[in-house]
Amino acid sequence: MTRAILACLALSLTAVGCASPATEYCDVKCDCNGCSAENYDECVITYESRLDKADIYGCTNKFDDLHDCIMRKSDCALGNNVFDEAALACADDYLDLDSCERDGSARR
Repeated sequence: MTRAILACLALSLTAVGCASPATEYCDVKCDCNGCSAENYDECVITYESRLDKADIYGCTNKFDDLHDCIMRKSDCALGNNVFDEAALACADDYLDLDSCERDGSARR
């Protein structure tokens, strides 16, 4: 998260804005699959909630790894389930995030 904020700040002199991981994810998902405005908003809220949970449990780096993997592996050519293939390809990152969050919740 800190890296993303610093990147946004560094680019703020030349860029209009900096996309959050949630908007980046939902833009790609909705561009590929089609979304209503309500579906897009729900996607962003759900994704931001997942990031918030990772932050709470000290797993932001694991979330970032998963996000990066999904964004690299997603492909519109896969059709309506554009992220299914990415989810399979990023299974280790999903498991790492889940494990980190379980460990973090056990400490609280």
